[in-house]
Amino acid sequence: MIKAIQLIGRKMLNPRVIVSQNEADIKNQKSIVTVLGWAGGSERNVEKYAKIYQDKGFKTIQYTAPAYNIGWGVGKSRKVTELAETLDKLIKKDPKKKLIFHVFSMNGVFTFCSLNIQYPELRIMEKCEGMFFDSCPIHNIDGDWKMIKAYSIVMKHVYDSMKINTNFITNSIYEVSKFLAIMKYVYSSIRDKTLVKSGLAEIEQVSSYHYLLKNPELPKVLSFVYSDGDLVCDAKLIHEFQEKVRENRRRNVISTRYTDSLHVEHFRRYPKEYLAQIDEFLRKIEESRGDFNSKL
Repeated sequence: MIKAIQLIGRKMLNPRVIVSQNEADIKNQKSIVTVLGWAGGSERNVEKYAKIYQDKGFKTIQYTAPAYNIGWGVGKSRKVTELAETLDKLIKKDPKKKLIFHVFSMNGVFTFCSLNIQYPELRIMEKCEGMFFDSCPIHNIDGDWKMIKAYSIVMKHVYDSMKINTNFITNSIYEVSKFLAIMKYVYSSIRDKTLVKSGLAEIEQVSSYHYLLKNPELPKVLSFVYSDGDLVCDAKLIHEFQEKVRENRRRNVISTRYTDSLHVEHFRRYPKEYLAQIDEFLRKIEESRGDFNSKL
């Protein structure tokens, strides 16, 4: 029993920060691309996306935060200590270095917001040239049944991915942990909705969706890919977000809405289109800084 609990702890609490670059082709030294993975995403699967940027000459950071809150509010949504330390070291080597974020699902959004709030000295938003949103962002401030069902799907994926090569006792502990995580989510949703309605909290304190939407430092170049076939993150909410950020005419917003691809599986379903959108995203970033001679 103790070993089973220790195994869960290791899998949930010890994510790795992976820094990589293609030594044979280092040409895009102005920015570091940070890829923030989805809940339960394996290093191997998230690495496929980091590799896209490495092949274009970027240094990349890859990190998938454990899918649990470390405290209350947007700023405590995810554990980001190791990620912040890695970014700090790289930025100190070259203070002029800019950042690009490729963010997957709400786990990636929570990670980004936690990083920005917990470590203001890194000036993440200020240094960020662009964000690529895959299957996000949405909000859960309404706490309706649809959102609870979506969260249950995510938790099933997270805990099922940890059941490989485990025994009955460990699997049973995972099932209990999954149930408790869902119940905690239900409680948190009700609590946050109540706090906002009663005026005891601002909506951007409890919703990363609204935190980003109301943040004046949100980068000028934003890219969105999402789908009506996504059962986890509602395409309607993502569409509303990107339409609202378009209201700032100084922003470059790229958006693709598919009809049939599943959650964080748009690249698998539409690889050519996905890669083309990344290329356009990077071109817009270069244009925003005046680099018009891109070979991307």
